[in-house]
Amino acid sequence: MANRFSALLFDMDGLMFDTETIYSKAGQLVLEARGKNFTLDLKRQIMGLRLPEVWAYIKKYYNLPDEVPVLVKEARQAYEKYLLTDNLLQPLPGLLDLLSRAKGQRINLVLATASEKKWVELIFNKFDLASYFPTVITSEDVKFGKPHPAIYQKAVQALNLSPASCLVLEDSVNGVKAAKAAGCLVVAVPNQYTLGQDFSQADIVVSSLADKALQHYIFCDT
Repeated sequence: MANRFSALLFDMDGLMFDTETIYSKAGQLVLEARGKNFTLDLKRQIMGLRLPEVWAYIKKYYNLPDEVPVLVKEARQAYEKYLLTDNLLQPLPGLLDLLSRAKGQRINLVLATASEKKWVELIFNKFDLASYFPTVITSEDVKFGKPHPAIYQKAVQALNLSPASCLVLEDSVNGVKAAKAAGCLVVAVPNQYTLGQDFSQADIVVSSLADKALQHYIFCDT
């Protein structure tokens, strides 16, 4: 039986890797110095945004006197430090098997992430994933972060495919909204930070990338 989709479009943070915990550690470090906390509620509101958008939001949220570029610089430095030293960063369950099967069946794989290019390269080099993703779109390639559909629109255009033939895999509500606004089908894979959010816009919600329901949905398994 033929595959249902011509392409799988992957988010990275919180879907492929638990980088969200590292982002939280970095955010807490920046905010602690200002007497504030990087709360779970705050984190849920900023997921999917690009780094400057994240800190513009946090600046307004806490009425911080610092300029956004100052906050971004501190957060970037903290994140990179944790990313390089945190040995707990591993592919989330089901990721490698899913990528291998999709590649073996010649399904196009695209990364569409709010992360910065150098962070993607660092993680991909560490886990030898570059060969899976001939097309990578990062925060530097679009003007607007999720929930704006720009990143998924750009991905679909790069593949020269119809949005309906592309399945987006996302872990956040902002990501799901972006994918649906771009005309794609979308599977939500909630993580520890997004569990319990309203994923009613998603076409299917699964527990992890290893979920058999996801395998059936993509590969039409019987």
